[in-house]
Order: sequence, then C-alpha cells, then structure tokens
Amino acid sequence: MAPKYTPERFFRTRPFCRILYISMKTVETKGRGRKIMKKNKKAGKNCWEYKACPEERKDCCPAYTQNRGRDCWLVDHTLCGGKEQGSTAEKSEECRRCDFYRLLNRKGMQIRSKLILGFGTVLLLTLIMGFLSLTQLYLINSSYSDLVEHKTAVISMAQDILIQYERSALDLRGYMLTGNPNYLNNYQAEAKKVGQEISDLAQHLDDEQGRTLHAYFQKAHADSLKYAEEAIKLRQDNRMDELESFMITSGDTLKTVITAGQGLVEYQQELLEQGKATNTTRIQQAMVMVPALIILALLAGLGVSFYTARSIASPLVRIEEKATRIAAGDLSGGEINVNTRDEVGRMARAFNQMAASLKHMARELVEKSRALSAASQQLTSTAEETAAGASQVAATISQVAGSAEQVSENAQRVSDAAAKVSQHAGEGTLAMEKISTQMNNIARAAEAASRTMDDLKSKSQNISAMVELITRIAEQTNLLALNAAIEAARAGEHGRGFAVVAEEVRSLAEQSAGAAKEIQEVIQAIQQEMDQAVGAADTSTREVRAGSRMVEEVNRSLLEIINSVQNLTGQIQEVALAAQEISTGVQNITASAEEQSSAMEEVSATAESLSTLAAELQSIASRFKV
Repeated sequence: MAPKYTPERFFRTRPFCRILYISMKTVETKGRGRKIMKKNKKAGKNCWEYKACPEERKDCCPAYTQNRGRDCWLVDHTLCGGKEQGSTAEKSEECRRCDFYRLLNRKGMQIRSKLILGFGTVLLLTLIMGFLSLTQLYLINSSYSDLVEHKTAVISMAQDILIQYERSALDLRGYMLTGNPNYLNNYQAEAKKVGQEISDLAQHLDDEQGRTLHAYFQKAHADSLKYAEEAIKLRQDNRMDELESFMITSGDTLKTVITAGQGLVEYQQELLEQGKATNTTRIQQAMVMVPALIILALLAGLGVSFYTARSIASPLVRIEEKATRIAAGDLSGGEINVNTRDEVGRMARAFNQMAASLKHMARELVEKSRALSAASQQLTSTAEETAAGASQVAATISQVAGSAEQVSENAQRVSDAAAKVSQHAGEGTLAMEKISTQMNNIARAAEAASRTMDDLKSKSQNISAMVELITRIAEQTNLLALNAAIEAARAGEHGRGFAVVAEEVRSLAEQSAGAAKEIQEVIQAIQQEMDQAVGAADTSTREVRAGSRMVEEVNRSLLEIINSVQNLTGQIQEVALAAQEISTGVQNITASAEEQSSAMEEVSATAESLSTLAAELQSIASRFKV
C-alpha cells in the first residue's frame, strides 16, 4: 500500500514546504508568547510597588488612594520621589523620564507590522493553497504518467511477450509433429525476439518484487529454451520415442513460462490498481484541502479585518468622539482606555494627557479670571479712594494757600505797624531833644508818650496774636504736609513727586514756626519794654519835675524801641518771604495733586478695562465643562 499523504506529513517531507511549516509554527509560537506577555502585563506591578514607596508616603499619594498605579502620570499632585509633582501638565516632562512610564509605554507591534502580519498570513495561506493544489496536481499527473508509461507498458509488453511465446510454442509443437523446417525457423526467430523483449522489459521495472518476478520469468524462458533445444535435437535425430517421453516429462516447462509471465502481468495490474486508488485518494484530498484552505484564508481575512477594525478603527472613533466633546467645551468624562502599545495606543495616551492638561488649564483659567476680577474691583476701589484723597489733598492745599496769603497780608500789616512804631520812636527822639526847652509841655508830652506806649503795647499784643496765628498756620501746614506725604506714599510710584513737594512744604512750615517763635520772643521783649516805657511815662507824669533825669532814660528807651522795631521789621520780612515760599510750594503741590488726580483717572480706566477683561475671561471659562 502507498503511504497516506496528510498536510502535516506533506509539509514535513518536502524541503520548501518544511520551511513554510516551520514559519507557521514560529508565528504560532510568537502569538502565544505575546498572549503570555499581555497576561503578565495585566498582572504587573503598580507604580508604588515598582518604586518601593514607603507606607507613610504611599497613603498620601492620590495615585494610591485612587488605585491608578498603572496610569499615575494622568493623576494630579502625585508624590513621586517624595515630593509633590503638580498637575498632569506640569509633571509631563518628569513623567516621560520615568523608567516605570517607559516600561508601560514601550513600543509594541506597530500598525504596519500588524497589517503586514495579518495580510501576510492571508497571502501565505493563499500561497499554501495554490502550492498544495499544484503539488497534488503534479503528484496525480506524475502518478498517471508512471501508470501509463511504466505499469501499462509493462503489462502490454508482458502480454505481447506471452502471445509471442505461445506462438513460438505452437511453432515448436508444429515442428515436433511435422518436422517442417519452416516451423523451426519461425520458432527460433520468435524465441529470439521473445528473449530480447524479456530483457528489454527489465528496463521498465522499478521495484524489487517486479524485478524478482521478471528474473523468474526470464529464468523460466531460459529453461524453456533449453527444453526446446533438447526437443529439437531429438526430433532432428528422429528419436521419436525419446522425444515423446521427454515431452511428457518436461512438458510443464512451457506452462511455467506462461505462469511466470502471467504472474508478472498480474503484479503490474495490481500496482496499476493501487496507483489508481492512490490518485483517487489524492483527488479526494485535494477536493477537501483546497476548499478548506479557501475557507481558512477567508476566515483569516475576516479575522484580520475584524482585528484591524477593533484595534485601529474603534479607538480612533472613541478619540474622535472625545475630541468632538472637547471642541464643544466639554472636558468632563473619563479617559480613553486603549491597552495596545502601537501608534493608536500611544496616540490615545497622548490624547488623555492633552485632555488632562486642557482640563487643568480650564480650571486655572476660571480661578485666574476670578482672581483678576477681584483684583480689578479692588484696584477700582483703591483708585476711587486715591482720587478722593487727592481731592481732599487739593482742598487742603487750597486752604494752606489761603492761610499763606493771610500770613503774607498779616506780615505786611505787622510791617506797616512796625514802620509806624519806628516813626513814633523817631518823633519821641525829637521830642526828647526838645524836652529841655519844652519842660512846660512835658506833662502833655508824657501823657502823649503814655498813650503812645499804650497803643504800642496794644499793637505789640496784636503782633503777638498774629505771631501765634503764624505759629498755628505753620503747625497746620506741617500736619498738611505730613498728610500729603502719607497720601503720596499710598499712591506709590505716581506720588513720588508729590512726596518731595510735601517734604519741602513741611520744611518751610518748620522754618515758619521757628521764625514765628523768634518773633514771639521779640514781641515779649517789646512788651516788657513797653511796660517799662509805660511805667516810665507814668513816673514822668507823676514826677514831672524829675523829667530831666528821665530824659536820658526815655531817650535810651526810644533807641531800644527803634532797634527792636527794626529787628521786628526784618523778621516780618522773613515771615513774608516764608509765606511767599509757602505759596509757591502750595502751587507746586496743587500741580502734583492735579497730576495725581489725572493718574488716578487713568488707573480707574485701566481697572475698568481689567474688569471687562476679567468678565470676558469668565465668559470664556464658563464654556468649558470640567
């Protein structure tokens, strides 16, 4: 029986097919290996196990509390390395340098490799189907060629040999019976031809049993030739009795040749039937194998299409839906879970990081817009308060300007009074010069001097009141300058010039206060002298007769009055000059206050712009749903 050809046996027994068989086994082994790797990955460690985090830090980490140790890079404020890492957007660069991130996001089989492997498998199955079909056709063709060229030829030749042998046996029998040489010649020619054909028949035999049967057939024919030679010799010697006896005893020799030839023919016919059966089996196998391979290739193509749609198209559809929601401002929802490590998986993980960063940015935008709105409102309120303070400072400065003008006017009046005092003192001096010749009028002069001293005392008291007024104005100016300096400090950069002017005003106020104090001391001295002069006038009135002695004293007193009045005049001029300086400083302060008011208006306008911008930012931030 011929060996049974199964697909596996066929693959393993053909050199080229053996290569295909080994390749298929390798692909199958790699597939199982990838499944094992995927299973091990699912059973892999979490980040706190990989990093060996201590328990006290692990319990405070959001990745551990949320049980997200396989995608910790998408969790905000994790405690990787013992310190808080910030939001997903802030720690993205740090995560990309992490060994655990690289381990979980290492590149797997790429889409190109998957497509090549899938469609390559389909093409390989198609190639195997075509190769097996061609191989089966080749085997069937070779088998039929062998049957036609060898088995059928051997049967035909063996049958022809048997026919010729039987013909030669008949010619031999005819020669034995008749002794006709024609029968002998025919026999010898046919016997020679039969022997030659039997020898040629060996070339068409390719199996051991066939060659054994052929050798037996050839030996039987050789024995028949010896039998024929002996019989022919007896017939030629005309020994008929011996010939008859020889033919009776050796007559089965001819039958042996026919039996050997028929045995060879039957064996070849049996091989022919076996070849037919083998070819029928191969045809049946091909009829089963080819449709099976077609179905297998079809299933493989469907499997590749389904796998491609599931591993590529499905994640892309989810990414598209998520991107559409994000474009509409909806940043809520979970992450896209794609477990593959190809381009689609990496794109999904990058998209998750982008969505997390956008969500964090939207939250910060909401918080910052609220903070900006509050700051703009506070800035507006501060600008209004500063503007009000500037207005108050301007009003105060106006009051200071009015007070300075009053001080200047009072100083002028004091100066006029001092001039009058000086004039009266001169007149008193002239009177003292004439007192020696006008003793008779001394009483009237003494009374006039007494009244003059009273007036001078009254005027000196007025001057003292004016000096006190100047002192109060200087103190008020000092307080106003201090308030102006405080307001300038609150105004910051815009109030720096205003602070310098306020400092100058305060300095002038201090100088005015000092001058007023000196004037007060002089006035007190004048009042004392006036008291003495009044006392002297009274004494002169009472002691008119002692006027000669008092003339000199009155003269000295008048000289002192003149000197004091002259000093008072200089001090009054200084007061007037200080008042003018105060007025000039007040004008500068007024200009600075106006500039500050203008700056506050600009600040207020800027604050309103910031408030509008904050409202717009809040409107934009409200579009995002986080």
